[in-house]
Amino acid sequence: MKYGKLTALSALLTATLVVTGCGSADDTGTESGAADAADAAAAREGETGGACELLTAADLVEVEAKDTYGKGYHTELFLDDQACSFKPYGGRSWLELRVTNDGRPGSTQFDELREEASDHKPLSGVGDGAISDTSQEMETMVVFYKGDKVGKITRNYMGGAPDAQKREADIVLTADLAKRVIARL
Repeated sequence: MKYGKLTALSALLTATLVVTGCGSADDTGTESGAADAADAAAAREGETGGACELLTAADLVEVEAKDTYGKGYHTELFLDDQACSFKPYGGRSWLELRVTNDGRPGSTQFDELREEASDHKPLSGVGDGAISDTSQEMETMVVFYKGDKVGKITRNYMGGAPDAQKREADIVLTADLAKRVIARL
């Protein structure tokens, strides 16, 4: 349950930061301040920096064989905890990549996340270790680590949970996305 609450909290935080714009504008009203604000807004709406350099909308199109998601929205949540969220074009799910390093070995961080996942299955061939988790009705996720970095790709379903076959197919696609992220870490 703790894992689900953490995921829900991170999703809420990410959504809040995306909606609020994650930044501030220059209050002087000068032309330079307006240009800086416009540049900042453009950067937020594109695949700029951090986690969005590890997973792109082009990766999603290539792996899923369809153009479902727009550009990623990068968010730096904490010191070395970054996220990239992809909103669907009217689809029924959204996707988020989180990458973190809390200063401990990646295997230690990964083991803690694995213990919190109530319905996890090991995934082979993904980084130094990986699991899939379908314990939450409205999401599927792949958690992985490589060296000292831990990543999690979550698909959150809106409007109702898909059947088991769709969830398993999503795990396969998400594991392929995780392999791309690992290659760029």
